[in-house]
Amino acid sequence: MNKNLISMLILALVLANLILTAVIMLTVLPQTKAANNLIAKVAAAIDLDIKGAGGAGIGEGAAVSPEHIEEYSVNGGEPITVNLKPGADGVAHYAIVKSSLSINTKSKDFKKFGSEETLKAKDVTFQSAIQNAISAHTLDELRSNQQAVQEEAAKKICALYGDTDLIVDVAFVATYQ
Repeated sequence: MNKNLISMLILALVLANLILTAVIMLTVLPQTKAANNLIAKVAAAIDLDIKGAGGAGIGEGAAVSPEHIEEYSVNGGEPITVNLKPGADGVAHYAIVKSSLSINTKSKDFKKFGSEETLKAKDVTFQSAIQNAISAHTLDELRSNQQAVQEEAAKKICALYGDTDLIVDVAFVATYQ
């Protein structure tokens, strides 16, 4: 009789556990689906904002696989010296910058604009766009947010090619003085 009573108690606890699990699933699952939908909508909105704000090609770099990206060294890989906007300290600062472009080899415009000769012909224009983007910022701005300056330079270079996905990114390594 004692074993029967323990078996009945265990059965009752198992049934209570099953009922509580079902109640939790029925109340939490719809809330989780709603939260997932909200997260998906926010992620989609951010993705659209990045593509909209980035100009042609920018923001779509994540969609281009690495084997379809070719690097082009601006100024033949030689550094460019750029005077920076005067900061709060009033001292003239400059940056020594090595820069490169990431080019989408699968772009419809790659054959038209992506050849080495075409890129070399536009090299001075690339340097100018990068210099203009960098020189508009102070030393502190560059140190705190170099990525924003790179995106600004990328937008300026993408504007040269119109609405295309040819230029994926602009990267530079800078030494500040």
